[in-house]
Formats: sequence, structure tokens, C-alpha cells
Amino acid sequence: MADFVYTPEEAKALLARLSQPFAIADVKWRVTNKTTDGKKGCMAAYADPRAYTARLNEVFTPAGWAFELSSETTVGLTRMRAGKCVPTGKVTIIATLNIFGIGKKASTGEMWADDDNAVTRAEAQAKKRAASMFGLGEYFYRFKELGSVLWVPLDERGNATKVPDLPGWAMPAGTRPKSNIAPMANRSAAPVQQGTRQQGAQPQQTAPVTASPQVAQEAVAQQAVATAAVPAQQAQIHSISEPEQKFRAARKVQETILGVDLTNNILETLAAKLDVGEIKGEKFGLATAKLDAAVALLTKIREVAKHTHSSALRTLLLRHELQNLDTIPTFQKLYRIALDMQVVPVIERSAA
Repeated sequence: MADFVYTPEEAKALLARLSQPFAIADVKWRVTNKTTDGKKGCMAAYADPRAYTARLNEVFTPAGWAFELSSETTVGLTRMRAGKCVPTGKVTIIATLNIFGIGKKASTGEMWADDDNAVTRAEAQAKKRAASMFGLGEYFYRFKELGSVLWVPLDERGNATKVPDLPGWAMPAGTRPKSNIAPMANRSAAPVQQGTRQQGAQPQQTAPVTASPQVAQEAVAQQAVATAAVPAQQAQIHSISEPEQKFRAARKVQETILGVDLTNNILETLAAKLDVGEIKGEKFGLATAKLDAAVALLTKIREVAKHTHSSALRTLLLRHELQNLDTIPTFQKLYRIALDMQVVPVIERSAA
């Protein structure tokens, strides 16, 4: 087995199969952040370790790969837990994935030692990271590029009412995106008038045959007005470019997360730079990307704030003259907070 090596072509084909997105049923979601009102949440995707094992078995057979594990424990550390300083340590698992005939990749996973499932969770993390080096599950790391798409409505218990709408690269080949049409129970019972009909089809009767000529004429006139209105509405919809349609849809979610002031500041700054030629490009596409970058940055700041001691967080807010992280007025202030919290920014420093 040790002397067996795949040809470069064989290895490339096998790794391409290995790196395909998981089946939709194998992808799990959890809420990682919520808006202040609790009506929307940011979702993170992951797959159960058994899905990783199943894919490795499918591509290489159970005899074609193996994990080698080792562990380390660091003691004498402390961390904040439930507002208290807790003495603890860290469990580190080193996982080396050996795909026979291709090679080895190693990575680590770590967890606080006072966690009841520290070893199990650290091992799963290490294995997934090692597998991603061969391409398996690596696409999950690209989900951060989706920005506001990851924010979905939550119910009164804080559970997501839907999963994010994934692009084609995040789904297995041949998978059709799920429709977001509301259930039948939530739809209006009123019939929808059809503005167009197939060639040769008879027009729908809008009045009984026994109706008076005057009533019949009024009904026909109303039908004609409704029929003429539909193409006009359709023409108006089609006149909106695809980037503008995406921008309009995304902005509703982005503004909920960022707040009106911060959203407007980002858009006004972008417009000014476009006017003087400092930035070039399609304005709606740029606007969507800028707001998505701000959403990703604010999401990371909120995640770090969860693990920051309350006194340190208060000091930071006072330094930036803020009551909380939900009222940041400008992107410059958002970016300075990110620097103070040592958050790696999603966008380039020059954009600030």
C-alpha cells in the first residue's frame, strides 16, 4: 500500500469528486448572531463528521485512507465563562489525514479543557480542517463571501424559519435551488388575473352570458384595462437591471443588520467616490459588495464582543462615543472599532 501512487490525472479526478459540495440533506445550520430585535439571524453551515467519512469511503473506499491522531494539553490558563474567571487549560488534537496513493495533510483542533466534550469537539475540528486541505468541505469556508444572504428570519423562539438561498457553487451538481414560495395556507385565496393567454385560447368570460349588454360591456372594458396593465408592469420590472434587482433585495436585509445611519453613510461615501472617479465600476454591484463587506465585518465584531469582558467592552464603546454596537453611524467608526478589537477586516484598509 505504501508504494502505491495514483497518476496525476487519477489523483486530480478523485480529488475533484472529493471536493464536491455535500448533499443538501447533509448540510446543517446554526444561528451564530442575531439582530437587536431578534427577528433575523446569521447562519453558519457545517456537516456532521459522518458525512466526511461517507465521502472518503465513497471516493477512496474504507481501505484507501486513514486518520492519525495525537493530542496535547496546555494547563494554567484562565478564561471568562458566564461572567466569571475560570481556571482551565486547552486540549489540542492534531489530525493527519493520509489518503493512500496521494499524500498526507495535517491540521489541529482545540477546545477549552473545562468543556464537557473538549476532546470530541477538538478531534472533529482537526479532522475537518485536515480534510479541507484535500478539498473536502473546503467550500464551507467560502460561505463568508455570501454576506447578507446568510441572514434569515427567526421565529419567536430564535429558530430560523428558512435556510439561506445558496448559489450554484455551494450545491451538488444537478441540484435545483429550493423555491421560496410561501405555503398554500399563506397565499391569498383571490384568483390572479392572467394578463396574457396562449395563442388560439378562448378569453375567460368575465360576466355571465345572461348579463345585460351594458354590464357585459363594462366587464369587457375592465378586462381590457387589466390586460393592458400587466404588460406595462412587466416592462417596468424588466427595465430594472439585474445588479439593481439584487441590490434592492439585499439592502432590505443589510439595513436591518447595519442600521439606517451606517447603511446610508456607506452608500453616500461610495456615491461620492464614484462621482469623482476615485472608484470605477457598476454602481449597484459595488454597493451590494460594500454593504455585504460591512455586514461581515460587523458580524465578526459582534462575535468577538460576546467573548470580551463587559468592562473592556464598555471602555471600548466609551472610547468611540457609542452606547452599543447597534448604533455605529459611519463605516470609518466601524473600521476603527474592528482595529481596536483586533478583528481582521473583510475589506482592504484603503477602502476605509
